[in-house]
Amino acid sequence: ATARNLIRTMEIDEDRATVCFQSRLTSNWLQPFTDQTLRELAGKGCKKVLVICPSFTADCLETTVEIGHEYCALFLSLGGTTLDLAESLNDSDAWVEAVAQMVG
Repeated sequence: ATARNLIRTMEIDEDRATVCFQSRLTSNWLQPFTDQTLRELAGKGCKKVLVICPSFTADCLETTVEIGHEYCALFLSLGGTTLDLAESLNDSDAWVEAVAQMVG
């Protein structure tokens, strides 16, 4: 829902956005899986991908290594030219102030 709200709020054409799920503990996890989605995008001739992880408020190994490195290498090996990972909110002043207001 968060990703879909971002797509709508940022006025991104829905045909240019895909919601997929990276983390999985079992084969019954939320789908479509990100690695499979990247394969499909590359198969359709997509050359550039921007990945946004709205469920993470801070970058972690799961995002920086798995998406930023492993999935990037996968996409490039399939003919893509660019996979960019948008940085999480991390410790930006605006995010810290918003959290302070939420808990204060």
